[in-house]
Amino acid sequence: MDKFLSDPAGRLYRFLEHCAGAHPNISILEGWRIYLDLPDGTGPGPIISGIAPLFVLPDVVEDLLRSTEHAEENLEDYTPALTAARAAMSVVAEATNGMSLMKQRFDTGHVQSLRSCSRLLQRLPGVGAPSDDQLAEVRDSAQALIDSINDATGLPAAVRETLLGYAYSAIHDVDLFKIGGADALIREAKRLRGQLALDPWSMVPPPSEKGVLSSVKRLAAALGVIALVVHTPVAIGADLAEYKKALTSITEEVPADFLAPGRSSPPALEAPTTHDSV
Repeated sequence: MDKFLSDPAGRLYRFLEHCAGAHPNISILEGWRIYLDLPDGTGPGPIISGIAPLFVLPDVVEDLLRSTEHAEENLEDYTPALTAARAAMSVVAEATNGMSLMKQRFDTGHVQSLRSCSRLLQRLPGVGAPSDDQLAEVRDSAQALIDSINDATGLPAAVRETLLGYAYSAIHDVDLFKIGGADALIREAKRLRGQLALDPWSMVPPPSEKGVLSSVKRLAAALGVIALVVHTPVAIGADLAEYKKALTSITEEVPADFLAPGRSSPPALEAPTTHDSV
């Protein structure tokens, strides 16, 4: 995993580094499309929406710098590069023009400054990067959930829609990891955990659909591991196993009598309390 993708300054650095190396005569949209690894012929909408999460990163970096030791000096050092990054991305309204227009807004010094800023932020507590294998497991588990849903015959429409939404969102977040970093996947982990705690019956499949249930557990665990690794880089294997057990316990198989006709409401499922910061 590219360590510079673990923090917002590093993601800005990688993006501007790419744009600096792009041919000045290709359009800005084309340069951004290449960075996103989108297919040839992709329209402006998906390109701009894909890049959009980068637009807020200069503000995010400034907030993080305020939490560092020597915050005033760090802000003074890195504000010119952040200002240049904002100016470079402001060309979105003129994105059909050549990449040379974007390159006029920043220089090599700004790019290297963002690289240095990333190094600084990587030393902050709670900053870590998932491994390639962990990202691959998110993608594989999400695809396994989609496949199991497509194979299911007795899945309520609402549960099908909810679970497919989580699965496709997870795949999208992995595809655009260089834009959203682990933050997007952590949000998915929290969203999934929250819905399981507050409205489990919107996403717990019938006991007969064991394949779907198993796939839900697998995706929940994969997202949970990403969240724990990023927030607790020094976590040992035993901690990971404990967290995964706690997270997936809320999708234990539902006894058939819980689904008996006439039951006014389903019993509440207890949300896990382990590692509440995730």
